Amino acid sequence: MGSRRAVLLWVAWLAGCGATATPVSPTPRAKKQERTFSSFEAGLLTDRDPVLPGRGTRYRTREETWPVGATVRVELSSSDFDAFLIVQTPSGRQLENDDATPGRSLDAAVELRVTEAGPHRVIITSYDAGGTGRYRLRIAGRSGGPAPAPAPGRGASPGPRGNGPRGNEPRGNEPRGNEPGRLAGITAAHNAVRARVGATPALPPLTWSPDLAAHAQRWADRLAANGCGLQHSGDAYGENLAGYGGIEASPDRVVEGWASEQRCYTFGPFQRGDRCEGNCGACGHYTQVVWRGTRRVGCGVATCDGGREVWVCKYDPPGNMIGERPY
Repeated sequence: MGSRRAVLLWVAWLAGCGATATPVSPTPRAKKQERTFSSFEAGLLTDRDPVLPGRGTRYRTREETWPVGATVRVELSSSDFDAFLIVQTPSGRQLENDDATPGRSLDAAVELRVTEAGPHRVIITSYDAGGTGRYRLRIAGRSGGPAPAPAPGRGASPGPRGNGPRGNEPRGNEPRGNEPGRLAGITAAHNAVRARVGATPALPPLTWSPDLAAHAQRWADRLAANGCGLQHSGDAYGENLAGYGGIEASPDRVVEGWASEQRCYTFGPFQRGDRCEGNCGACGHYTQVVWRGTRRVGCGVATCDGGREVWVCKYDPPGNMIGERPY
């Protein structure tokens, strides 16, 4: 999922010198748009994790920095234990929840409007002492403000272009399926999801890009060096992120984790809230995977302290263009 910067373009004009200058109409300003962002983590809470003071339950934690003014929803779900979620603001204010949806007591969710700059602490734990097992954490948010149009997507959220290559320029043919090491098969995993869409005409398969992979690996290494928090890079490409802890990740598991957001997706132009169904969760990772205009993918993976992993995939041209359909 990670935070986004707004880019505001102001156009200045000068009518000329002297009282007889011909009036010039100003260039229209960019319309204000809501930008979305999200991240996803699948992990395992075990009896080897530390005990949360005051509760006596095992817990895991991560830090997230969100833009001030953003509206954020953090969701924790597990089929193994009664999920309990805590979000602490930079000033120490604490929000918690153990029952996101009536009748679904194993889910927890916290919604907040960000009013403080700095890292927020997300604590993953159980309601009852001794609760352990697999969990899924999703973070989705939106922040209002002016943004350039069209806004390129990066996985779950659109964001400003950087100084990299133009995303809409066609590239030459590149080899498929030559991913190194643990990334072997991740292009095929993407293409399997794209083939399942059943679009007419069919979605073109993605090709592996060593250039994008190098960008992805550098960002994965940087995230790993900074505690494995999931933050978007803000470069010129589309971007999907995933974090895994306590369970073995694989290319298929990572891509299928993003693709699982299909259940939350309502087909239509990409816009605020990623066109998701109610409080189902984010779906921008899925729409990037199946974006028709995307042609190339490159990925990287890095290991953080404690054995957690962060996976990064970059896409060119980027998807999740506001106002456009994925296919």
